[in-house]
Amino acid sequence: MRRWLFHLGGLGFIPLGLLDSSVLPLPGSMDVLTIVLSSRQEDLWLYYALMATLGSVIGGFVTYRLARKGGKETLERRFSRRRADKVYKIFGRWGFGAIAVSALLPPPVPMVPFLPVAGVMQFR
Repeated sequence: MRRWLFHLGGLGFIPLGLLDSSVLPLPGSMDVLTIVLSSRQEDLWLYYALMATLGSVIGGFVTYRLARKGGKETLERRFSRRRADKVYKIFGRWGFGAIAVSALLPPPVPMVPFLPVAGVMQFR
């Protein structure tokens, strides 16, 4: 898979963004691919940074839309009831702040549970 992502170059960020924002996150994978590709072709660093951003946005949007369509039942099948309740509570209190803070924190703090909850709770 690594060879395939390197072969795709900047377009490899799209499937990686989908995987990274799914239920099976790959912490740091977007960063590593950006660093490796940028170090191989230094003049394309801005292109790779923009493609990494685009891949993350597409992945997050797809996760959000699937959760919005699936509802609480789908989310509770993916995460334990206790974990889902904890994220509902945090999201209910902080809203957008919960997403923003989880996006800024370094791994292992997961952002993935907050995207589906935003979809389930119909948060714009």
